[in-house]
Amino acid sequence: YRKVLILLKKTLDYMERKKYDLINSMLGRYDDFVREFSENKINKKYTAAEIVHNYYEYNGKNRDFWLEYPKRTIESVTAIREFIENKKNNVIFVCGDETSDWEVCES
Repeated sequence: YRKVLILLKKTLDYMERKKYDLINSMLGRYDDFVREFSENKINKKYTAAEIVHNYYEYNGKNRDFWLEYPKRTIESVTAIREFIENKKNNVIFVCGDETSDWEVCES
């Protein structure tokens, strides 16, 4: 979650300064990284996310995190990019902490 927090902080900072091209570039690189991590097969067998999932010690709170997190992250980045693309003057509310799901809401 630390990288997501940094990404959101930078996004909000760039929005304040109306640096939409920088935001789009930054989100694009992060989106590419997460997609590669979760979609590209290594030796035509498993993705990096699947490999981590197979060796990660889960508990009841984080069951299947490494399979679900990339999907949720891609959805969130897509939503943020669409928001930025429209360059709306809305407020973004980001809700969540290290133990819960993150939500990005427009108001």
